[in-house]
Amino acid sequence: ELPGLRARAALAQRWLNQPAQRWSLIDATGKMVRSEDARQGTVIECFWSVADEPSVRVLRALGAGRLIVTKAVGGLNPLFVLGDIVAVTDHINLMGDNPLIGPNDERLGPRFPDMSEPYSRAYIAILEKVALDVKVALRRGVLVAVAGPNLETAAEYRFLRRIGADIVGMSMVPETIVAVHSGVKVLGISVVTDKATPDCLEPIDIAQIVATAKAGEVKLSKLVCE
Repeated sequence: ELPGLRARAALAQRWLNQPAQRWSLIDATGKMVRSEDARQGTVIECFWSVADEPSVRVLRALGAGRLIVTKAVGGLNPLFVLGDIVAVTDHINLMGDNPLIGPNDERLGPRFPDMSEPYSRAYIAILEKVALDVKVALRRGVLVAVAGPNLETAAEYRFLRRIGADIVGMSMVPETIVAVHSGVKVLGISVVTDKATPDCLEPIDIAQIVATAKAGEVKLSKLVCE
């Protein structure tokens, strides 16, 4: 098993005050392994697309230092089209909440973490180089996170665009905040699965969104696996 896995998992569980979960890790050779199947010394860093902040805490407790977060988003920028892959360069938090609210545990991170570079510029540069090598078009953009679960109105999309957002989603920002707080470097990648342009807004088509997301998986796989 991983060095110190049980002790770290126990500590993480105390931090989260919830049942332990099973995690998928990627070893130094790029092979997917389960934590209970991993052998000593195989895991150098953990890369995982997460969907909640506690997951980030657990991965950090297991030794992760780098994190790739992926997200399906709506395209606010009129130049973006369905299926575009977007490297997230910054974000705007309009979720009405922050995962760091409450007493701070200094073992996890500082009370006031710096957010001048929430998404690693060095990792974005690497991603852009890989995109050129594998011939995948890559855009840059600012993500705005909202609470949901409903999609936004035309007026809300217009507002979000005017405050500087290129894409809109309902996650990634809390996970990134927790990762930065924990000292984890983040690379954020999004797939545009629906158009969020207010002047030509159409009713949402879930089937089309799912199909676009699946098509985007192929491009994402090329970028991440390379």
